[in-house]
Amino acid sequence: MFGGPVVEIVVVLLFVFVTMSAIVSSAQELIFQAFGWRTRNLRRTIERMLTDNVYGKEIGRRVYRHPLLNGAGGARKQLTYIEPDTFAIAVATAVQPDYSTGDPLLELPASVEAMRDGPLKHRLSLIIPQAKEGENHREAIRTALTTWFDTSIRKSQETYKADAKALAYVIAAAATVTLNVSPIEIVQRLMNDKALRTSVGSVMPQIAPLLSNTASAGSATEAVARLGGDPAVANVLAVLQCSESQSSMPIGWPWMAGALDAIGKKGRSLSSSAMATEASACKQAADKVTTAGIKELVQSKSFEREFGPNFKTDPPLMILLGWLITVLAAAQGAPFWFNLIQKVVKR
Repeated sequence: MFGGPVVEIVVVLLFVFVTMSAIVSSAQELIFQAFGWRTRNLRRTIERMLTDNVYGKEIGRRVYRHPLLNGAGGARKQLTYIEPDTFAIAVATAVQPDYSTGDPLLELPASVEAMRDGPLKHRLSLIIPQAKEGENHREAIRTALTTWFDTSIRKSQETYKADAKALAYVIAAAATVTLNVSPIEIVQRLMNDKALRTSVGSVMPQIAPLLSNTASAGSATEAVARLGGDPAVANVLAVLQCSESQSSMPIGWPWMAGALDAIGKKGRSLSSSAMATEASACKQAADKVTTAGIKELVQSKSFEREFGPNFKTDPPLMILLGWLITVLAAAQGAPFWFNLIQKVVKR
């Protein structure tokens, strides 16, 4: 036994949480990219800074039309970030009169003075510092604009992070209920099924390096890629799914077996053991295992599929509590768990 039953159960739960958080982080990133969430957030921030009832959104549009923010041929970039110095130059240029040809930053006080009276003119007048003797006024103006931009971006990021966190909880709840993952059910199964716990203990030496390797990734995206591509994952999942205990980890709903069976009968390609019929699940799992000793544990042909908690047989309160634990863990995102693993591994 590797570390005893308690350590085995804890590591299995950590493996489950890492997997669920990876699903949440990946889905969240896909949504961000599909809806241009970061791009929209940046544009809304700049519009709030530069919009008033006199110019409307025109100054903000001029900022985005600046050559430093446009691609070749004037094609608009899907910007997710702007350098503060670039923003300062773009704003100074956006409010500069057509007849002015000097340095936009140096002429910004005169440019603002020439603007029509309104909230934006008043706002910029307060931001632009007064010229002082012996001071580099251009640098003072640049610093004032970049500070204004940095402060506005930090405030918008607080809202962005709150929205992202709310989205993470929504995704985590959807994934948890869809996959029916309850750590309470998993702990009970491992405590009551000695054979399954013994099988889990056989892959413990592989789980630890796997989590360590994942935690050493430079970013959450890289860590997710490592988690999915590591051959040790096949060994771990195979034992968790199909071992000599004649049962599997309690995850999923009974209807999933029928749905996957129906898909198999239609002749669709089944590329993973998770989409196999019950009769071939163990065989496909064994085929993916690279370690001979573990391979023997998952070659059982008599296999009873175990599912997650069921409202017909389990107390609803315990089911909801188990789901809540999974949602809270998964919603923390992959970076949280990878950082936690790094701290544990370094000790």
